[in-house]
Amino acid sequence: MARTRSREKKEAILDAVAPLVESEGYNKTRIEHVAAAAGVGKQTIYRWWPAKSDLMAEAYTRMVPSHELASGAEDPRDALTEILRNSFRIFRKTPAPRILAGLIADAQSEPAAAEALYNNLLVGRRGVITAPFRRGVESGVLPDDFDMEAAADQLVAAVWYKLLTDPQALTDAFARQVVDRILPRDAKGKLVMRDYFPGALGEVCALQSRYSDEGWGFGRAFELDRAREMAEFLGRFDHERDLFKLVCRDGRVVAAIAVDGGAEEVTGGGSLLRWFIVDGAERGGGIGRQLLSIAVEHARARGYRSIALHTFDGLETARYLYEEAGFRLVDEEMSDRWGALTLQQVFVLDLTE
Repeated sequence: MARTRSREKKEAILDAVAPLVESEGYNKTRIEHVAAAAGVGKQTIYRWWPAKSDLMAEAYTRMVPSHELASGAEDPRDALTEILRNSFRIFRKTPAPRILAGLIADAQSEPAAAEALYNNLLVGRRGVITAPFRRGVESGVLPDDFDMEAAADQLVAAVWYKLLTDPQALTDAFARQVVDRILPRDAKGKLVMRDYFPGALGEVCALQSRYSDEGWGFGRAFELDRAREMAEFLGRFDHERDLFKLVCRDGRVVAAIAVDGGAEEVTGGGSLLRWFIVDGAERGGGIGRQLLSIAVEHARARGYRSIALHTFDGLETARYLYEEAGFRLVDEEMSDRWGALTLQQVFVLDLTE
């Protein structure tokens, strides 16, 4: 029972802080005012909080709980923007910004305030801010050597400066500005190899369709054909038999390849190489050669006797890679399948040789 009463007193003290700071401000709110509002003695407060700054720091963390700030967004920019928006939303509803501004000011001359600020609001909240950076590095959106601590410092400094100089400017627009300064939209992340993920079909199809339309004007007929074939393949995908490999940068698909061992046209222990594409901005870096090597090794490991691929004349870089890997041209035929007359080609790699 004593422990319950003690917990109730502590909650009453913390509850008393917000209305006092709201009406009197941080500087004019004293321990005796909080004690009177909570119906306890000053010594009761000092038993839990050695200094006013300790009490205020805990009151702040209670008003701005970490779980209400955190974001599960995969993209670090989206996650950081959401974290800031959540913070500013709470700031608009509570006296939390007054408490934070008061603690920052006191920390310049009072060691106890500096310690409370550091332990509760810097170290204590660091994980909320660095989590999006960590996910960004792991997913390849941010480079391996991205300095998460320095970025977190920049974000905190920008928010605290604005809090002290123009707190009304802590808006959603300001949140976007801060994040864009710390993580520029043109920052180039590392390349990451991935298997299928939701949305991959659309991204690979878009890569294929844009490239074919720009070079040959295939248009809608080609895109529909590719989307239908890919959907059918993924619908029956068997990871023991098939391969669907993607390369992503900044969370976006920039290259892809597939090995299909279950297509109707596959006979005699063969397989099909399908949807091999590398985004124009990524060509020349060896991605295509690496993907083709992965596909061939997959086919060998699964015991396929051959790999066939259907393409069309004019893809000289791709043809060079095919022939370098051992593929041979075995058939050609003129076709207007996608609206424009092209020379359709079939290449085959014999894996029994």
